[in-house]
Amino acid sequence: MKHLLTVLLFSLSNQVFSQEDISEEEPKKEKPVEKGKFDWEKNFYLALSTTTYLDVVRSPLRMVNVWVGENPDGSNKYVDVPYQTFSWSLFSLGIEPRVNLKTFSENHAFAVSMPLSIGVSQSSPSQNDVRGTEGFGSIQVPFYAKMYLGHGSTYDSEKEYGVSFGAGLEYNKLALLPNKFDEETTKGNKGWVMPVFTIGIHFWRMSNPVEINFKYGAGKPKEYYVNGEGELLSAVDPNVTSRAARSSSFKLSFVYLMNY
Repeated sequence: MKHLLTVLLFSLSNQVFSQEDISEEEPKKEKPVEKGKFDWEKNFYLALSTTTYLDVVRSPLRMVNVWVGENPDGSNKYVDVPYQTFSWSLFSLGIEPRVNLKTFSENHAFAVSMPLSIGVSQSSPSQNDVRGTEGFGSIQVPFYAKMYLGHGSTYDSEKEYGVSFGAGLEYNKLALLPNKFDEETTKGNKGWVMPVFTIGIHFWRMSNPVEINFKYGAGKPKEYYVNGEGELLSAVDPNVTSRAARSSSFKLSFVYLMNY
């Protein structure tokens, strides 16, 4: 009887330990996403963007009322003059959050993104016959609706290459640190919003996903008939009665996905 109990206890202990070993070896199952709940882990992307030399922006042309001298009677003379600022960045650094709103397949997705960037830029008047703000620094905040095809569309894509394209609106502000803080600068150097278009080429660089992104934006043209001193353009050059200018933005960036 004593030997029988010993055998039963030994066999029972082997069953308990063998069950524990099997349970430890079973792979952990992913927590299913609740029906109707958005899966942020699979659809949120975060990228870092850099631009060197290839970030050029022009503000929209504005007519700004400024002091240009004295009238014959000695009173101050104020006139509306054209005001447009040109900015060129030595270096721009940005961060781009992106959310896939609709995934059609592992290689096809529709998303929204907002690649905010700050430029180490220098600003000045865009032309000799207009006024503008001199200063440093710029900021760009576009909001895009984009389509992604191939590489980079989703975390499950196995394609070597891909492309993205989209359109949206962009807020710009130039000369964040103007050389002069006066009424003229305050009136002329305001932020603005304009339509922008973007296209990106996606590929692997060794084991890292990389994108080369091109952006172009432009606003409506506006005509002006006087120069920055309030003189008629035709009085300076009889062959020129008016000129036109518009806001614009050109940028070529390298984008590095950080959570791919």
